[in-house]
Amino acid sequence: MTRRRRPPGWAASVFAAIIVAVAVACSSGSDGGPASPSAASEPDAAQAPVAVSAATTPARSGQAAPTAAGVIAAPVSDIATPQPPSGDAQAAVPEPDAGALVAAFERVLAEVYDGALPSVVAIDAFTEGATGFGLDGTSPHSSGSGFVWDEDGRIVTNHHVIAGATRVTVEFADGNRYDAEVIGSDADTDLAVLELTSGSREPRPISLGDSSAVDVGQLASAIGNPFGERFTMTQ
Repeated sequence: MTRRRRPPGWAASVFAAIIVAVAVACSSGSDGGPASPSAASEPDAAQAPVAVSAATTPARSGQAAPTAAGVIAAPVSDIATPQPPSGDAQAAVPEPDAGALVAAFERVLAEVYDGALPSVVAIDAFTEGATGFGLDGTSPHSSGSGFVWDEDGRIVTNHHVIAGATRVTVEFADGNRYDAEVIGSDADTDLAVLELTSGSREPRPISLGDSSAVDVGQLASAIGNPFGERFTMTQ
């Protein structure tokens, strides 16, 4: 019987192979069993912190594999965190200038006043027999406000202003005064219509608005002659 001769160093090679096999078995798990495919594919928990979100569908290509609890683990660095607006974005909204707002409001009121004033009148109603302001022995027993209605010089005022008067005068903001007569009056609605009977003035009718377009809460201003004060504006 012929004995095969082994190459030199064969024992060292076998011993090295055994060492490698043992190392692989130890790295596969603490129980000494073979490494499972799922365990080999799962990332090392010590590599990066993860955030867990609910998921019921299988993982797609490029996604982390589902865990046993049915959730997907994703690196925290992949989750977008809302950032507060930068300093430039905050500075883009300037603080309102209270002084500028008040000035703009006052400018609007002044424009309304200047536009309506030529059509606003002061009315004085006189009664005969009384002594006082009038050079002819009459004095105004009431005064009020009115406005020019049309180009013919008709003026609208209140019935209580001219009720019982024997003479009525109309004064414009420029200081010119004219005589007028009552051509119509109604106590129930407290309205009266006057017509200029002296002078050659060409009155300017007031601009009329649309009451159906006015909402509750909108600003309103009154231009007139309250308590004898001439051509004031009340806000």
